[in-house]
Amino acid sequence: MASLSGSALVERDEDRRLLAARLVTSRRPGQWVGAVAVLVLFAMLVHTVITNPRFQWGTVGDYFVNGSIMRGLVLTLWLTAAVMSCGFLLGIGLAAMRLSANRPALAQHAHADRVRSYQLLATEWAKR
Repeated sequence: MASLSGSALVERDEDRRLLAARLVTSRRPGQWVGAVAVLVLFAMLVHTVITNPRFQWGTVGDYFVNGSIMRGLVLTLWLTAAVMSCGFLLGIGLAAMRLSANRPALAQHAHADRVRSYQLLATEWAKR
């Protein structure tokens, strides 16, 4: 009886030829043509946006550097960073509580599952 560990049951010349063959990546000319077409269209869009006088870039610049617009931009960026930081810290805390063996921490896990189910409950209630 032949052993399956380490050697083939039957060795054939065709197997050696296939194992010695050089692997070649498949060619996909359609992907390259599509990529070039998208790049050309994108370049045309950028050229139109930059060179079209109807965009009135001077007026856009005047409004953009206006004090109220800049204050709103700074406030938006600050709020984004603050909310992202709070979410990051809360996520770390919730993940640590989920891994904990502490009973109150496990209650948090049940609460999180309950909160996740509210959308499903509201959807089912609305179908009535």
